[in-house]
Parts: sequence; structure tokens; C-alpha cells
Amino acid sequence: MMTISRRDILGKLGVGAVSCAIGATAVRAQGQLTPLTITMEFTPQGCHGPFYLARQKGWFKEAGIDLTIKDGKGSVVTLSLVGAGQSDLGFCTLPTLAIARSKGVPVKAIANISHKNSYGLILKKGSGLKVPQDFKGKRIVYTTGSIEALLFGAFMATAGLSASDAKLLGFDPSAKVSAIIGGQTDAAIAPVPFYLGLLEGKQNIEGILFADFGQRMIDYGIAVSEDGLRRNTPVLRSFIAVMSRAYQYTLDGHVDEASAALVAARPEVGMDVQTASNMFRAAISHIYSPTSTGKPIGYQSPTDWEDTIQTLIQIGLVPNTVRATDMYDPSFVPA
Repeated sequence: MMTISRRDILGKLGVGAVSCAIGATAVRAQGQLTPLTITMEFTPQGCHGPFYLARQKGWFKEAGIDLTIKDGKGSVVTLSLVGAGQSDLGFCTLPTLAIARSKGVPVKAIANISHKNSYGLILKKGSGLKVPQDFKGKRIVYTTGSIEALLFGAFMATAGLSASDAKLLGFDPSAKVSAIIGGQTDAAIAPVPFYLGLLEGKQNIEGILFADFGQRMIDYGIAVSEDGLRRNTPVLRSFIAVMSRAYQYTLDGHVDEASAALVAARPEVGMDVQTASNMFRAAISHIYSPTSTGKPIGYQSPTDWEDTIQTLIQIGLVPNTVRATDMYDPSFVPA
């Protein structure tokens, strides 16, 4: 059995926290495109579709942007790259950004794409496991080097238990599905919509959301370095405008089109259009919160950010001196 501590997580989030940034130039010469690189949180998945769609349709080029999309190795690594100036932008979980920033990584959020925490537990249907007490003594898989084990600990704490009351097993993310299906574990800590979409029609699994047990946090968004924020404001505004347009277009009945753009651009991944679409549709219920409904995609709700910081403070992932308003710049979302 592997264990993970707050020191392990917070230490990893400090890696690469240097203040310099080598971003794209904000002002482009007439007729030239500004190169921008965005590093995702992992390999392609359904929610990445709108980026590939906008690039395929030429919307980024129309806005003067030559966009490169790179795969990531987790939000922690993505944020380290952005903070160190090795990527202009990062697609990541914003609670992880808050933790990283509290440790000195010079990053800020300029857009919030999904407003409801998608993390929880995935498990076989019919297991009978529903509430924290049910997981006492059970085998739980988590991604090594992530905040997943600590989120699980907070989930267990709602019943007066701790993470150590279960048997935590550190796994690579790619091995989670086989661990559940093969019976090596009783459940896995993971972004629930991702796996529900990935396995829809293939395996009988279900999810338990930590959000339903008090973990009110925002989810995915866009990160930029402080230096990039200062130097590249015009091009970043253009990027967010295109991104917002692409997500809204996808939501307005074009999920399969966005998924097809992803699959066409990344055939080596081996994902099919149906699976990518299932993943996106599974995540739709996480895009809006009560305070972001009716707002443009990318809107950053002060209330949602305050809830996120308070949850992170309660879990012990950020100090109680952290202020939500220091974590994001709300001025980039289109009107």
C-alpha cells in the first residue's frame, strides 16, 4: 500500500516555479500570426474537442493566432511548464492552480470552463458502495503525485473517517480502468465524467461525486503565467474569445463535429468520435453552476472561486491567508 502526504503534494506543486516566461508576443506584425502553445492536462479527451474544432475551422487564425496543442502529464506538470514560461497557456484543474500559486508558482486563471468539481470515485455498478462509511477497508486507486488522495480524505472526513481507513494504492492513470474491471481495486479516484464517457456502453460503471459531499470547487480552466499576462494581454483576449465561441458552438448541437475534429487531428491516440462525444456530453452538467448560468463560457464566478478556496483551506491544501481574488483575472471573458 502506498501513502501520500500533504508535504508530498505541495512539494511537487512548487517544482518549476520560476518567474520568467517565454511566451508569444502580444503584438503581431501586419499579416503575421502570433504563435501560442497550450499544454493540456493529459492526452486528448472529449473536452478538448472545441480547441481542435476552432483550429480546424480557422477561427484561431482569423484572430491572428497560430495555436499549437500539446499533451500534458497532469495539471501539476502543466502548471509548472506555464509558470516556467515553457508553455504560453495551460488547460488544467483550477483548484490545482490555486495550490500551485499558494506555493509560489507565478500563474493565474484567465478562464473557467467548468464550474462543478468533477472529481469523485468510479466503481462497478451494483457494488453497493454509496457513502464514505462503505469505503472503510476498501482498496482505492489514486494517481500518484496528484491531489486525489487528499480529496478522498476530505470525502471520508464527512463521516468522521480518514483516507487511512481505506487501502490507498498509487497507480498510473492509464491503469485505473483495468484495475477496476479486473477486480484489483474497489474504486478509483478520478474525474468522473471522463470515465463515464470513456466506458459508456462498454463497461457497467458508475460514479460518486465529491461535490455531493461538500467539496464545492470549480473544475477546468485556462492558466497563464504572470509575465505572459502582462506582456500578451491582446492575444490572450483573442484566444479566450475564440475558445468561448468554440465551446458554445459545440454545446449548441455540434458535439460530434468537435469530436471529429479532435479525432482527425490526433489519429495516433486511437479515440473514436463516439467515445469523444460521450466524454464531452458526460461533462456538460459540470460546465455551469448557479452563479455562472447564462454567462459566456470562460466566465469566472467570484462565488465559485470563494467556495473553492474555502474548500481547499478546509482540506488543508492552501493556507487560510490565501485570497480567492489573487487566483484569477476576470477581465478576459467576452461580454
